[in-house]
Amino acid sequence: MAIPSHRVSTSANSALRHLKLALILALWPSVFTLSGQTEDSEPKPVLSEQIIVEIPSAEPAPIPESPQEASDTEETDQSAHPENQAEEKDLPPAVSDPIAIRIVDNYINALGGEEAVSRTQNMVIRAKEVSGQEDFETLIFREADGRARVERIGLHNGRPSEFHWITDSEQFWSVNLYRNRELVQWFTVAEMNAFLFEQSLYPPLYQHAERGVKLRYLGTETQNRIEYFLVRAYLPGGFRIEYLFDTERFLPYQYRFKIKYNGDTGFRIITPTRYKRIQGALWEMDYTIHFGELPLGSLTVDRAEGNQAIPDELFFAPERKTLQGALPDRR
Repeated sequence: MAIPSHRVSTSANSALRHLKLALILALWPSVFTLSGQTEDSEPKPVLSEQIIVEIPSAEPAPIPESPQEASDTEETDQSAHPENQAEEKDLPPAVSDPIAIRIVDNYINALGGEEAVSRTQNMVIRAKEVSGQEDFETLIFREADGRARVERIGLHNGRPSEFHWITDSEQFWSVNLYRNRELVQWFTVAEMNAFLFEQSLYPPLYQHAERGVKLRYLGTETQNRIEYFLVRAYLPGGFRIEYLFDTERFLPYQYRFKIKYNGDTGFRIITPTRYKRIQGALWEMDYTIHFGELPLGSLTVDRAEGNQAIPDELFFAPERKTLQGALPDRR
C-alpha cells in the first residue's frame, strides 16, 4: 500500500466536489443508524463507490478548502509564497474549521452518538495479534480516564515472551519478560501519546473540542478510485493524526500518523476491517497495520466486553528501574 499524498481539490471540478460536500453535510441526518442491524450484530464498514447527490438548480457558493483560504480575486502574501501555505497547514489552527467539525460530528453520529459511546466506561478485549514472525494472544484493558494496559503473551522470534505496556495516563512504561530476563522500560510523552492513540477507550476525535483537539479539513483524497474526505487532527502535545472518511457513511476507511520504524520516518497506517455494537455504539474491533507499503501485522478480536470490573493495581507504576512483586496473571 503506497503512502497516499494529500490531494486537495484544485481542478475545474473543485467547485462541484465542494458543492457535493456541502449538500451531503447539510442533508445528513442528525442521528446515523445502520438499517437492519441489531444490538448484537457486527457490521463491517461498507465503502461507497462515489458520492451520489442531486444538484439543485440554484447553486450555493463553493465551500473553501479551509476557512483560511484566500479568494481567487484577492492576492495575499501567502498566495505569492506557496511554501508559507504548506508551512501554515502543518501547524495547528487556532480554531477547528467548520467543515472538519461537521465531518467529525457525522463520524461520531455514525458510531451511535456521544450518549451511546459514553455508556461504556471501560473495555476488556481478548485478541490475536500477528506481526511478521510474532504470534501473540493479546489482552487489552481500557478505562475511560485514559488508563490502558496491553498484555501480549506468545512467541517473539520463536521464543516464549511476555510484553506488558501500561499507562496511567500520566506516564508510560513496559515490563517485558524475554529470554528469562525481566526488563522495565520507561517511555517519553510522545511515545505515550502514540500508545494512547491506539489504546484509549474512546476514539481520539470523541468530544474533540473538550479535549483540546484542533481539526483541519484538507480536501479529498482518492484511493483505489474511491474519494474520501481527508481531515487532520492535532492532539494536545503535538501528536497529529490524519483520517480518511467514507463520504457516505462517515466511518474511517483509514487513519495514519508518523512514526520512526527501523530508523525510517513514515506513516503508520491503520485500516479498520470490522466493528461491533456494544451498549448501542459501534466500536472498532479488527484492523490491519502498515508502515507505508510494508505490512506490519493485524489484530483480530475474539471477545470484547464493556463495563467490566478491572482492578486498579493493573495500572500501578513500578518504582523506577525495579519491579515490586510479581506481574498479575490475567491470562
